[in-house]
This record gives sequence, C-alpha cells and structure tokens, in this order.
Amino acid sequence: MYITSSEWMNQFGGKKVDIEKRPFKPLQYYCCRLSLQPFNVPVCSRDGNVYEEEMILKFLKKHQVEPVTGNPLTKDDLIYNAGMGTIKLAEICIALIQACM
Repeated sequence: MYITSSEWMNQFGGKKVDIEKRPFKPLQYYCCRLSLQPFNVPVCSRDGNVYEEEMILKFLKKHQVEPVTGNPLTKDDLIYNAGMGTIKLAEICIALIQACM
C-alpha cells in the first residue's frame, strides 16, 4: 500500500500550507538566555549574551561552551556586573560585540 503526496500533506502531518506563522518576538534585554527569566546577577559573555550567573555556571560545569553560539566559554571569560544596572551591562556587551567586528 502506498500513500500519495496529497494524502501525506492533508492527512498524515506533511507540510501544512495554510498554517499561520506566529510573529517572532525577541527576548527582552533583562532576561537570561538560559532560563528566560529576569536575572538577579547578570553576567555577559564575550559574544554579548547576558545570562543569570547561577544558570550559566551550572551550564558551564557540564558543557564548557556558550549555550547560544556554541563557542568555547570558561568562567573566567564572563564579565560580572558588580554595581551597575542591567542596562549598563547591556551597553558594555554591545560595545564588546562592536569591538570584535
């Protein structure tokens, strides 16, 4: 028994042409890239991604790479935010990215 391409598309989960795509919503600048929650202690990677300190350290113990880009990352590569607000940290990360380009 064979299934035709139209049967596959319409009855068995093939490509659906009429499904609306949801609009892309970027992650807020004050949210961790791992937990997707607002962070308490933000740290920035070399590539400009901002993470919650606790979440990224747990991730680095197991994987030793940056979760978003897959580039090698160590604890020493993280930029800590001691007294600055998250907006200031975001500005620093943007400046780092621009400097690397």
